[in-house]
Amino acid sequence: MIRLINFLTFLVFILFYNCKSITPPLTIPTEDLEYLLSGEQAGQISKNQLVAYWDNNDTANAFIQYDVTVYRITYKSIDLDGKENTLSGAILVPDMTGVKSVVSVQHATFFAEQEAPSVNDGFSVVSRKSIFAAHGYIVFLPDYHGYGVDQASIHPYHHAESLQTASRDMLFAGYEFLQSQQIDFNQQLFLAGYSEGAYATAALQQALEKRTDLPFSLTATSLGSGAYNLKATFEYFTADITQSFGCTPCNAFLLQSFNEVYTIGHPLTHYFQSPYANLIEEGLFLGAYDAAGIAQQLPADAAQLFNPVFILNYYNGAETAWENALDINSIHQWQPNHPTLVTHNLEDNVAPFFNSEAFAQNNQANPNLEFYPVPQTDHFSGILQWGILTLDYFDKF
Repeated sequence: MIRLINFLTFLVFILFYNCKSITPPLTIPTEDLEYLLSGEQAGQISKNQLVAYWDNNDTANAFIQYDVTVYRITYKSIDLDGKENTLSGAILVPDMTGVKSVVSVQHATFFAEQEAPSVNDGFSVVSRKSIFAAHGYIVFLPDYHGYGVDQASIHPYHHAESLQTASRDMLFAGYEFLQSQQIDFNQQLFLAGYSEGAYATAALQQALEKRTDLPFSLTATSLGSGAYNLKATFEYFTADITQSFGCTPCNAFLLQSFNEVYTIGHPLTHYFQSPYANLIEEGLFLGAYDAAGIAQQLPADAAQLFNPVFILNYYNGAETAWENALDINSIHQWQPNHPTLVTHNLEDNVAPFFNSEAFAQNNQANPNLEFYPVPQTDHFSGILQWGILTLDYFDKF
């Protein structure tokens, strides 16, 4: 996870969030609510804190115009079996008068529960995405399945269907929350996401574009450095596991997640070598550790982590359940019918550049798609530039 703040700035955010007063739940009329369950104010972020957070970066400062109020909500959704369950998320509202547009931001990969938008403990998704709200947008931030109030289950990592349903239902609940609190908004809806968030946003946009009954106007989307062709991405990182690159914890997380989501049922020793299979089985990816904490417990060398028999069987066509799961969740064959900005870091070492390059090539004749390769950036250094490109793009509408 990218660290763009120095240690003192990190302490400012820790102290700010941990010392804020606990506020009672907001009064929310329950009549005519289909999705929203509860809401409360979770804190505030000042312009000065955001300037410090981005290390007084002149480019970021140009977009920081307002203080931001943070709310936490819970809402109805459905689980992987189609049964009703409760999810959570955060809503960021700029402290300004007048009508505002909504941006639904689907967050990137994280591993620690404390980074979930609704948990918002110190350095978090909320801290990073507050720049959208500080620029005048209302921001919806779904936790996804497996985080927030749903933390007892594993997050279905890069699982298109659950990502889009969690994000879709957060949209409807978010609009109900704004209406309940008489917060002014217009009909423009923007979608944005980076990394896993770009993947989730693509899945959400595909689902929304199939509907004709939306109470809002899907205006534009920004996708940054996503792994849309999941199968090709997996094969890129496993064709030669003697090469140590990319995000090894991400690939391990994907294996465990899909093994559970699709009830493939293999013991984790089927995928991983000892002692790492036991570490993962004991809950390495259940929210107690952040990316650095997980990386300390897994080898940097993928050849030491993955079971070579599994890799060999996959390439010999003997892992059909796993291959089918990858096929189902490869969502790159798609023609957006709303304005869509696609950016990707040319030196991306986590979600290879070919994901967006091939997507753009398949949309060469599509006037809705704008492709911007970002030079001299990798997956971690490129997130701020994606955010700035996104704000510039959205401000055109």
